[in-house]
Amino acid sequence: MGAFELEEIVVLEQTGEKATAALIFLHGATLTGHDVKDEFKRYFKAEGHPYIKCYFPTAPERYLTMRDMKQRYWFDCARTGSANEDVICSIEDAEYVSLILDKLADEIEQSGIPRERIIIGGASQGGMVSIYATYVQGINIGGVVAISAAFPFYKQVILLEGTTTPLLSIYGQKDSFIKPTVMGMMWQLFRNKKINMNVKTLRHLGHDMDPEYTKLMFEWIEQKFPKLV
Repeated sequence: MGAFELEEIVVLEQTGEKATAALIFLHGATLTGHDVKDEFKRYFKAEGHPYIKCYFPTAPERYLTMRDMKQRYWFDCARTGSANEDVICSIEDAEYVSLILDKLADEIEQSGIPRERIIIGGASQGGMVSIYATYVQGINIGGVVAISAAFPFYKQVILLEGTTTPLLSIYGQKDSFIKPTVMGMMWQLFRNKKINMNVKTLRHLGHDMDPEYTKLMFEWIEQKFPKLV
């Protein structure tokens, strides 16, 4: 799959006077940035977070091999076998999205928020490609959040050594798309690479975004990147 243009980037402004941290959050396949923005607003019960400015890019709609249909997604992928982890992913797509994330982080930094207080992440494919951007491509940001996101690129790439960027991995054990064994393989791989990883699992939740996932994410971000006085 060749390089593609984002459909748009929607922004959820902070409710306070000044943003001192930023979150770039990538939606899962089929969704849009507007969908996730609305989900965040329901969680906040307000128009935004007090000091974290949130950015929601929207991927273009194109043909997805795995599902044999057109939809919005971040990287193409196809099944290679019957097991849940038997997937091959487009490295070209993932590298291009990494460049998009790096460029957006540059623009945010120029607005006054330092790189070490910019977090990237997403749900499902959005989380997967954010992991790729950070721990394979090595883009410089403050942290990564991956919700309902394994690492299907693991057979195709080598993770960087010595990275200190923290990762929050949130997973629902009723996820029918990503099996617990696949998540377990990812967590073990990252532990072996000594990546600073925090795992949160919820027994009663599945693959789709949920207010509990959003709550855990922002609690972690606020702890790692507290409000600046």
